[in-house]
Amino acid sequence: MKKYFTITKKVFRIITVFRFNFIFSIIGNLLYIIILYFLWGAIYSSGAKKLNGMTFNQVFVYLSLASTIFMLFSTYLEWGMSREVIEGSIVMHFVKPVDLQMYKLFESLGFVLINFVTVTLPSILMILVVFRPQMPLGINLIFFPLSLILAYFIMFNIDFFVGLLCFYNESTWGMSSAKDSIVMLLSGAVIPISFFPGTLKTIVNFLPFQAVYNIPLDTLVSYNLNINDYLRNIVLQLVWVVILFIVNRLFFRKAVKVVTVNGG
Repeated sequence: MKKYFTITKKVFRIITVFRFNFIFSIIGNLLYIIILYFLWGAIYSSGAKKLNGMTFNQVFVYLSLASTIFMLFSTYLEWGMSREVIEGSIVMHFVKPVDLQMYKLFESLGFVLINFVTVTLPSILMILVVFRPQMPLGINLIFFPLSLILAYFIMFNIDFFVGLLCFYNESTWGMSSAKDSIVMLLSGAVIPISFFPGTLKTIVNFLPFQAVYNIPLDTLVSYNLNINDYLRNIVLQLVWVVILFIVNRLFFRKAVKVVTVNGG
């Protein structure tokens, strides 16, 4: 495992060079959070204390943290894999004594760590200091970090799957954009899942995307969950981690047979 942690440290050091990227990411996310505050404030201005079972405070914390988590999980994994396929450098992963999926996991972990320090923490501090939201403080604070870690593994596997698709067409722009849109919409990151119509809500519950944003965020802001609910959600996330990991393993064995390097 030491060799994989070395990859994480290397990526962390390289990314710290691009300081302006962090500045623009922080500013962009903070502006989005401010827009969310006034947008949903206007929606709740009619006097309704709750809409679809959620107060304004819960919706604001839910969506502002969803945006922050999106920035946290933005590792551009599929873009990197696409570039390596185009350049031909992907072949180096096939001759190294490392597993490609594990290599990319620890590589993306470097991005996550630097995003946490430079974007996530400042955003959370602004939410807490400026808006002073109320949220349940209890055992949910123990389950939330664990749920967030599992959400990262799920998101990594989704990104890695899209990256493997690049073995077939070498381009990722359309697929990556479609992936981001689908995940953000069906995970509840744009609109909380409790606002979805009944049929769509049922469908979403059978997909892995809601385990990326809705489960950890619901764990943090909901007053209606008990320890059995938290445990059930953690188990559900674990199941999706295992399923997606196995799917990627099987898909990689097939995709690696079609990848071409410099016409070879």
